[in-house]
Amino acid sequence: MAVNKLDITMMEDVGTSANQLVQRDGSGNLPAVDGSLVTGLKDYTTSASDPVITTNPSGGVGTVWYNQTSGEMYICTDATAGENVWTNVGAGSGNIEPWAYQGTQYGFASGGYGNAQETHIEKFSFTSDGNSTDLADLLTGRIYAASSKSTTHGYLAGGDIGNYSTNVISKFAFVSTVNATDVGDITTARRMGGGTTSQTHGYMVSGSDLDKIDKWAHASDGNATLIGGVYEPRAECGSHSSSTHGYISGGQDASNNFLNSIEKHPFATDSDSVDVANLVTSTYRGGMGTGSLTYGYHFGGFDASAARTDQIQKFPYASDTNATDIANLTVGSRDGAASASSSYGYKYGGDVPPSGGATNVIEKFSTTSDANATDVGDLIEARYAMCGGHGY
Repeated sequence: MAVNKLDITMMEDVGTSANQLVQRDGSGNLPAVDGSLVTGLKDYTTSASDPVITTNPSGGVGTVWYNQTSGEMYICTDATAGENVWTNVGAGSGNIEPWAYQGTQYGFASGGYGNAQETHIEKFSFTSDGNSTDLADLLTGRIYAASSKSTTHGYLAGGDIGNYSTNVISKFAFVSTVNATDVGDITTARRMGGGTTSQTHGYMVSGSDLDKIDKWAHASDGNATLIGGVYEPRAECGSHSSSTHGYISGGQDASNNFLNSIEKHPFATDSDSVDVANLVTSTYRGGMGTGSLTYGYHFGGFDASAARTDQIQKFPYASDTNATDIANLTVGSRDGAASASSSYGYKYGGDVPPSGGATNVIEKFSTTSDANATDVGDLIEARYAMCGGHGY
């Protein structure tokens, strides 16, 4: 039998260096060691504040962030530089993630012209195809208003009331049947402008061919302020919102020229919009717009031959490049409204061929694949000249 010897002198070589034994002190505590030498443990950050979407973790997905002031704890579940998602695992609410314009539950249609200027606010489901239901009413009949949204309310700015353009900003709640209220004014009464949305503010861009970008706060009711101008003043344009910029596309200028330019304005600073790309086809008179997380979509309106187009065009937010023709609506139309869920763009209402006439059709097209729109439901009543749509 082999006998193994133990060199007892090795037991006296204690410390925290290489090839030494680690020895507890008289109180049973382990000695302090360099944290970088401890492997197999996931790093975490302790801070007096919460992370933000631009907090880029060196450890990537799975990094833990502990707010020692509030006791909240977050885990990075999407490590996309500048647009990280931090999921709250403390209270389980208040996740830190990029703002998304898209809704998850309902689309909303408001105003427009049926038998007269309408007051109805209707909603329809994003989770199942079907007809809309009556939700509430606007303050008065209204057409051609620009739309924006917070996480809880839909906003309308400008448009026409009766025979005159208005400067009123109104809002309605997505989850109640309470009628809309007047909460402020844009700087100049105008119609057919673009409505864009950041996480904290609503914007009305151009409209009535004016060189204006107005913004107002979602956190408190009040008037809009003038924060910049546009590259090409226009009316009757499409509008789109990414997490960082608002976009307008197409439309018509004061000289009745049909526009194909796409311009964007930043949400982070109050400044003018800039020209970034072009549509495939110039459209005017109610070309409609919405967007996914990564693309803006422009569809419908009159083309240069004054025909109602069924074309769906899309352009990328990540690069300033031209739109491409990717699909078609169920029928050419103008002056409808639009919104978006996480997977689909929706168009509803509007004026359709051959001689024109209001429609009540709700149609949708995929924003994950380039495919034609399908008819999925009906509004309560046919209408056109609608106020912009909303998604919740």
